[in-house]
Amino acid sequence: MITQIARLARIAVISGLVILSGQAGALAWSPSGSANKLWLPSTSWGGTVATSNGVDYYKFDASAGCEVTVWLETESIGSNLAAVLALLDSNGTLLAYNDGEWNAGSAEFSSNPILYLKLPETSTYYFAVTSAAYFNSQSENLENAVGAYRINLFHRFDGPIPTDFLETNDSPWTATEISLPFQSHNTNLLFFGDIDWFSFDATEGQKINVDIDALELGLAPETGIPVKARVGIFDANQQLVSALDTEFDPDTGFNGDHSLIFDVPNDGRYYIAVTTSANTQFSTPYNNPEFLQNPYVSGAGGTIGIYTVSVRELQYLCIPQFAIGDFDSITYKTRILLLNPSEQTATGSISLFKSDGTPFAVTFSLPGGLDNIYWFSIPPKGQLILDTDVEGPGSSGYARIISAVSLAGSAIFSQYDAEGTLITEAAAEASQLMEFLAFPVDIGGDYNTGLAVANLSRSTSANLYFRLVDTQGNPQGYRDVSLDPGKQISLFAGGDGQLFPSLTDFRGSLQVFADSPISAIALRPSSRTLTTLPVLPMNQSFDPANMIFSDMVAGETSGKSYRSTLIMTNPSYFPIRGKIQFTQNDGSPMPLSTGSKYSSQQYFEIPPQGTIFLEPCSAGGFFRGYATVSADHALGGVLIYSQFDAVTGILETEAAVPASTGATHFLVPAESQNGYSTGLAIANPNLATAHLLYALYPDSNPSIVLENGPVSLAAGHQKAQFISGSYQIFDGFNGTGVLEVISDQPLSAVAIRMNAATTTMLPVVPIR
Repeated sequence: MITQIARLARIAVISGLVILSGQAGALAWSPSGSANKLWLPSTSWGGTVATSNGVDYYKFDASAGCEVTVWLETESIGSNLAAVLALLDSNGTLLAYNDGEWNAGSAEFSSNPILYLKLPETSTYYFAVTSAAYFNSQSENLENAVGAYRINLFHRFDGPIPTDFLETNDSPWTATEISLPFQSHNTNLLFFGDIDWFSFDATEGQKINVDIDALELGLAPETGIPVKARVGIFDANQQLVSALDTEFDPDTGFNGDHSLIFDVPNDGRYYIAVTTSANTQFSTPYNNPEFLQNPYVSGAGGTIGIYTVSVRELQYLCIPQFAIGDFDSITYKTRILLLNPSEQTATGSISLFKSDGTPFAVTFSLPGGLDNIYWFSIPPKGQLILDTDVEGPGSSGYARIISAVSLAGSAIFSQYDAEGTLITEAAAEASQLMEFLAFPVDIGGDYNTGLAVANLSRSTSANLYFRLVDTQGNPQGYRDVSLDPGKQISLFAGGDGQLFPSLTDFRGSLQVFADSPISAIALRPSSRTLTTLPVLPMNQSFDPANMIFSDMVAGETSGKSYRSTLIMTNPSYFPIRGKIQFTQNDGSPMPLSTGSKYSSQQYFEIPPQGTIFLEPCSAGGFFRGYATVSADHALGGVLIYSQFDAVTGILETEAAVPASTGATHFLVPAESQNGYSTGLAIANPNLATAHLLYALYPDSNPSIVLENGPVSLAAGHQKAQFISGSYQIFDGFNGTGVLEVISDQPLSAVAIRMNAATTTMLPVVPIR
């Protein structure tokens, strides 16, 4: 595969350039006493290389930072000389040379040598004119070793290249001030030795991406050739704090231009320096011994040219647990689902890692991946459905998602038996990083509770402190675990070799304190099911709180028995008091019992650090509706939806319904194919009727929009429908897509992914 630089070199050869090779500068340069004096600017100074070993010398004075163009003409005056133009310092050291270059005046490649230079210090400089054959110690091509030439020496080369309006940003003191996000236009390192500086303010914890696009863009004859650049970030004292030669472009995966991700350590001002790749110290390339071994300066080599720099804050999400492959008689497959609620195209990457932090190479269902990384581009209000698979022994790990815009998503991991029959599915929501969190623990009978934690840091270990707390908020156990950079752990709360080996028949919560941000999710497995539970940030607000669980069921129907378990955790050091209102889908009260009394209202009190488990039962028949929780300050909650065989009592499937605070505009991942159907449960807790508009964008052709509405949902009512099917939201839709819902009242909603074997809940994605 030809690299971009090789491609440019090939273009240069086709255009008549001779790309020099071998050890340059083998000549014994001796300009002293024989150089003709020139002054800036000088034009049309003529000369002749009269012999095959002839060298003509010229000298000129220039100050530090002076931009100089030296253009040697041969073709235009009918000369056959294949010339080399070389720049020397006052000691005769070869600083730069060229044998043919992109001409900024004519916007085309030329066999005439041109040097575009930014000089490092105030001094007398020399340039030499000789033949390519003599410069390279070659005995052939001597017919082009002599001939006339004409010299042009000036500051700037006027031509069609757009002006870099950010100049003169050549030092930290003249840096271009930018605000994020920022993208430059028509920026260039047209003069070799140039450094462009940018300054911005950032806050601790931000992840800043500085991305150069140049070689990736390729040759653009109307503007110029791309530069191979180097980028660095400096602090307020102009000390280099982060630099990188090349890394995968977070948008496209291109590995050639510089792309740097910087974790901001402290609030303050930072500086970005963009320079040529030969300038290893961000000072001047003329001090780089490696470059001076062969200081060929040409756009064909990427040492000068055009670039674009993008500076933005990256959004990090993590799916802290997934499994792929064979585990004895069980096989796991994982689907990653991302939705883009913004008005911008979301570009970024998904990286998969094993628990030990090593890359997890998989087979992706869509083109655009490389080993363990997939680069995506998701249109506004669009989605990405990415299935992953691997042959052979299975592994578990985590997924890191990087994007320049905020995304929402989940991983759906599916468990199959040895015959390939689906046993169960669970959805792990992509989460932000946290330091202090808690989740409910339920161990007893067929249930256990586990936790998956991922440390995304590349350099810092995360020290984890676990505290086990009973339902009354009393500590019952402690553990410390150190999690190395890039690694992940999955542990159960109880069981041999787990966090608390002797723990049995326990209900309460597990609190996790970390000294650096982590991603975590709770796991609730049984012998036939696997459910994931969201974790609760412990730094909750003390304002009064309201949350709605938009779908709950209780009772028996059609040979099935249903139970809803409502779990609420108090992360604070003060008691929480509140009320639960159970409402049927027709808006009428739903009488349920959590003890001996049936009522549609249940009052509760949760002690500090405590947890309550409520399992409301029906007096008979089947109820479907929603639950509204109001409390005097913030708390965490989840509703577990369980389906049993009514005759045998065997648990068939479980799903976790997340709490919602309501939204008027949201997106829903839609699927109706291969035995799967997506449902949508919507609750209207308001005192006014809600009017809904539905728009479905099929993935197969998003330009074809299916519309339905306005549809009325009366005050206090709840509705659970499939997105596709007779008498459902849309009749006859098949495939996958994104459902957009707009309402004139804030609604609580959850997506329901169903097939014959399992039910999985997915959160809807608000558009703000």
